[in-house]
Amino acid sequence: MTTDLPRRPGRPARPVTREHLLKVAREAFSQLGYAGASMGDIAGRAGIRKSSLFHHFATKDDLYREALSTVVADLGVFVGQALQGDGTFVERLDRSILATQHYFGAHPVAARLLMREFVDGGAAITAAGDAVAAVLETSVAMFEQGMNEGILPRTDARHLAMTVAAVQIQFYATPEVSARLVGADVFAPDVVEQRSQIVVEHLHRLLGIK
Repeated sequence: MTTDLPRRPGRPARPVTREHLLKVAREAFSQLGYAGASMGDIAGRAGIRKSSLFHHFATKDDLYREALSTVVADLGVFVGQALQGDGTFVERLDRSILATQHYFGAHPVAARLLMREFVDGGAAITAAGDAVAAVLETSVAMFEQGMNEGILPRTDARHLAMTVAAVQIQFYATPEVSARLVGADVFAPDVVEQRSQIVVEHLHRLLGIK
């Protein structure tokens, strides 16, 4: 009669997918930052050996680059679709704001991961393939377009892009603080919708849109 032995650590019952490893990595990097999250820690969270993680990702830089870039790419798709649709500049801007808020509301670690990238002083941006910098440059170009069309008051578009990024990210990047302040789960659908509309209103005032 055979007896099933307990499975040893690092030997998952089912093969661990690359997407699952990226999900675990995003959670670890969002909580600990690029420097604080080790490959051993990420492997442990995923229930595999560190050597198995290195089989999927040759270096920590490779893992971080893909983990962060998937978030930025997904967000970029949502925002890009909003900006490319029909409508006035303000209508397209509003759709992009709503798309960003809905994305962060549906992906709890995304905003915290991006905030970590900013907190790290951009030290890991090279490893991430300049993905975050590219998003900021897109924002700069959008604001400069609004200024050239006379819709937005003339100001420094780069400083404005950083300010708007902070407004968009902070609420979801610090969910514990936000939840304590508003008295609700910040990722609850009704709260996400309320927050989305409020951010549109706040950014209209900030950008000088009548």
